[in-house]
Amino acid sequence: MLTHEGLLYSAEVVLQRLGITADSVVGNPLPNFHIAGINMLLVTLYTGACGSLYAEFDPAQFIAAIGAHGNHARLLVPAMVMFSCSRRRRLAATTTAQVIAYGARRVSSAC
Repeated sequence: MLTHEGLLYSAEVVLQRLGITADSVVGNPLPNFHIAGINMLLVTLYTGACGSLYAEFDPAQFIAAIGAHGNHARLLVPAMVMFSCSRRRRLAATTTAQVIAYGARRVSSAC
């Protein structure tokens, strides 16, 4: 279990690394019961940024939202990156994306 202090520290590290400000749009397709999902939610609230949340991860919907909303910050787990790779041409046509993949599983270089 993380303390409130630990959650806020984690959010501070992420917002500094991604450069999230009040002008940012943060795409958060991760579930809020997961540490990564709650972290991105806290980052959004902490900075006053605009956030887009998703009930479930749908790669096509998520990629379309990047283009529609100009989300500049996203945190994806490796499986989400792999599902999105099949739609990479559509992703390339959107605004500049900054993606962080984390976890023990290596993401294929085919992406």
